[in-house]
Amino acid sequence: MRNILKIVKREIFSMITTSGTYVVAGLFLLLTGWYFSSSLLVRNRADLDSVFSIIPFLFMFFIPAITMKLIAEEKKNGIMEQMLTFPVSDVQYVIGKFLSAFIFIAALLLFTLFYYITIEIIGEPDTGKIIASYISALFLGGALISIGLFASSQSSDQITSYIVSFSIIFVLYLADKVVNVIPFEIQNVVLYLGTDTHYRNMLRGVIDSRDIVYFISIILLFLFLTARNLEKRKW
Repeated sequence: MRNILKIVKREIFSMITTSGTYVVAGLFLLLTGWYFSSSLLVRNRADLDSVFSIIPFLFMFFIPAITMKLIAEEKKNGIMEQMLTFPVSDVQYVIGKFLSAFIFIAALLLFTLFYYITIEIIGEPDTGKIIASYISALFLGGALISIGLFASSQSSDQITSYIVSFSIIFVLYLADKVVNVIPFEIQNVVLYLGTDTHYRNMLRGVIDSRDIVYFISIILLFLFLTARNLEKRKW
């Protein structure tokens, strides 16, 4: 646990001292703020539906940008080779990287609580539904971060990592959108694999164990694959 915390602290410090982090955070809050204000002022709706409906699309672009350098940069700089001499296992290393990115995403979502405070003052929002929406966004963020880590472990080039991560996320995002044009026999499988399917299920305000199991499975699968990729450097 101590090794994991050291990695998390190091990554968080790296993030807060990097200008790119503030660019990503600023763009995310600017876009979510625009959707929130448009819904509130133009359509006169005191809710966060518009914000959470756009989050999967924003995550698709921003999370690969956050994760693309987490491992790829250290592989390129030779730091990964030095890791062989440290008392840190591959699993601890991967978990530390994952938690640091997850904390960053959670912090971004925390800033959007300003929108909730606003509608709480001027209206009567469905608090239970909003809580479920935040939980859904956190699970989605965790799943996409694990995919981004896997992509970052695949190459020492950050651009390649971004493209691989974005491609996987994009395919999973589109799954439920193309289900009607694929053979009927595999529609249910494709529908289940789609991240947006489970995300929107939870947005309704009902936390279904099947959706939670899906997201946790995605996280564990890609963290496992990431650790396996790191093991290759020892062969």
